[in-house]
Amino acid sequence: MHGKFGIDHPAYGNKLTDETKKLMAESKLGSKNPMFGKIPANAKTVVIDGVTYRSATEARQKTGLSRGTIEKLYKE
Repeated sequence: MHGKFGIDHPAYGNKLTDETKKLMAESKLGSKNPMFGKIPANAKTVVIDGVTYRSATEARQKTGLSRGTIEKLYKE
């Protein structure tokens, strides 16, 4: 492992304010997120009722099925 951990880390013991946490969260929302609009390299193609989806997430969003149901369908 690399880097500093625990007491050796320069930020050890510091607490983030709620405002800072909010700003950090907002900085990665929507198009500011580095993965926005991209399909991960490890995404599996899913076929449900003859329709092919690029990923399980896309299939879930377009069909309204739960993640568990989709996993069961593509494991069969």
